[in-house]
Amino acid sequence: MPITRISPRIHKCFLFIFCMFFGFEKGLSLLYCIHVMEFFKKLSQQALSNVWAVFVLGLLANSISWLIIRFQIRPTADLVSLHYTIFYTDVKGPGYYLYAIPAIGLAMLLFNMFLCTLLRRREIFAGKILIAVAAIAQIFILLAVLFLKSVILI
Repeated sequence: MPITRISPRIHKCFLFIFCMFFGFEKGLSLLYCIHVMEFFKKLSQQALSNVWAVFVLGLLANSISWLIIRFQIRPTADLVSLHYTIFYTDVKGPGYYLYAIPAIGLAMLLFNMFLCTLLRRREIFAGKILIAVAAIAQIFILLAVLFLKSVILI
């Protein structure tokens, strides 16, 4: 039995009944939520449809992490903060250990892209999720490098 799309007339009827029972403001917020959900559904379908674009986005975030470490932090053999909390620095090490952060991220991105190409024929969606998660991880790695840059006194 095929799944059919609900017509806009049914949406409006549902919203009218919802507004009658719960008030006009809640009905507007429900309408807003429906539009936001449709927007993110279209965005996710478009973004995940092109695996190579998501892979390039991950590579871009990773290369920015490398460049920030190389040209703004300029690590040396001196001790720097490798991990910190809001209270204190709990891991210190040589500055060149900072290169391990984007290196591990790059290895993860390349491994996930390799798995995506292997799964392309059998599990298309799983491959897309692998690349999307790897790209999001690259963005978090970039944020971690930016926060470390703000902690390390240059």
